[in-house]
Amino acid sequence: ILHGDPGKPTILEDHVTIGHRAVVHSAHIERGSLIGIGAVVLDGVRVGAGSIVGAGAVVSKDVPPLSLVVGVPASRLRDISQAEAAELIEHARRYEKLALVHAGRGTDLGFTTPD
Repeated sequence: ILHGDPGKPTILEDHVTIGHRAVVHSAHIERGSLIGIGAVVLDGVRVGAGSIVGAGAVVSKDVPPLSLVVGVPASRLRDISQAEAAELIEHARRYEKLALVHAGRGTDLGFTTPD
């Protein structure tokens, strides 16, 4: 769920992935971040580029770039590597391709199957 109050927009930059049942409320999610299943990002929070908010986390404070945050309330667990950050962007691109297929505007599912 994406929700914003008047004068407090919800902003998603490029290549952001939002998991099922997640809530982003009047927050700013920077490029290439992933918000996990059932996570809640509260008013005014900025999630830095290339970060992961773990499933079920409740984020009430800004998240530095390239960080993994988990828990209630969310706390920083570790750094995200550059390789992991690049995979987050690729992950979002695959979901974009999948959305195009579902909209009848593409045939590339974006995901490969093992041989």
